[in-house]
Amino acid sequence: MANERNWKNNYARAIYDKIFHHFQGAIFLHEFAENSAKYGIQHLQHILLSELLLLKDLRINIFEGTSSIIRRLNEKRVLIILDDVNHGNQLDALAKSHDWFGAGSRIIITTKDKHMLLRYKVDKIYKVWELEDSATHTALGGRIMMHQLIHEMGWHIVCKEASNNLGKYTRLWNPEHIHHALSKVGQVTEAVEGMWLHLPIPKETNVGEDAFKYRDNLRLLKIHNAGVSLAHDFLPNNLIWLHWHGYPMKSLPASFQAKRLACLKTQYSRNAHLWKGIKVLDKLKFLNLSHSQKQVTCPDFTGVPNLEKLILEDCCIMEILSFENKFKDECAF
Repeated sequence: MANERNWKNNYARAIYDKIFHHFQGAIFLHEFAENSAKYGIQHLQHILLSELLLLKDLRINIFEGTSSIIRRLNEKRVLIILDDVNHGNQLDALAKSHDWFGAGSRIIITTKDKHMLLRYKVDKIYKVWELEDSATHTALGGRIMMHQLIHEMGWHIVCKEASNNLGKYTRLWNPEHIHHALSKVGQVTEAVEGMWLHLPIPKETNVGEDAFKYRDNLRLLKIHNAGVSLAHDFLPNNLIWLHWHGYPMKSLPASFQAKRLACLKTQYSRNAHLWKGIKVLDKLKFLNLSHSQKQVTCPDFTGVPNLEKLILEDCCIMEILSFENKFKDECAF
């Protein structure tokens, strides 16, 4: 989100997508101030009534529009989002009072003018803060957690930027899209930076021989409950975050030299040893091998000087190599 207006718009759209199906009618009027100036209030009244009443041939003037809204929507439970309102007369014409709409209706307004909201005595006012990355990191103690609503807002942004063209998606999360991208027919496009395959129940997923080859932009890969096998034992070297629940191979590929990898999680994996010899992963800070009962040898950590947390819970570790004392107090066995 490049600016405050875009942030408010995307957040409001995410809320709309989350709850609109609970209402008898719903409408999202985006860029309200701009469209009001360009087309006039009467045009927006026409759109609002047409959408909420599912009528096309409405003929109204601005005064009839206001009375029509009151008369026709008085007993209808509706959701109306007015995005980027900048003048009170816009509310006067479309949503001046609760009494205009049926019980249970919700009117959401995004604006930079807090005083206007106070004049119209709205029920609740929420301020949307846009934090710098460093401020967010500090406020959360270095741990970033995301509400589901923010996830959905991000998904909406990706779809909008790609114009629903799968080949232009920078992130993939829909299982059908990922299956297509990893199959022999479709391949992971170069635009993809993140892939999250999380199935509710375990399921085999077939992938093409070169599914992950030449995917230099892939930064995040998260796989859960998907029986994905690597035909050519290859993982992208530019990964920063790799979370593969039930990783199927006996070890990481020898060709996997992820110099930017910061987090590696392979819980419930089939690893006998995560890697052989010394693997240089000088950015790696978090490693979780928990519940990997075939893991009998702890990796050689000589090439992992910045590791901060290691989880070996429920692992049958028989031997620990190059395991300095500074790590021992931070491990869970």
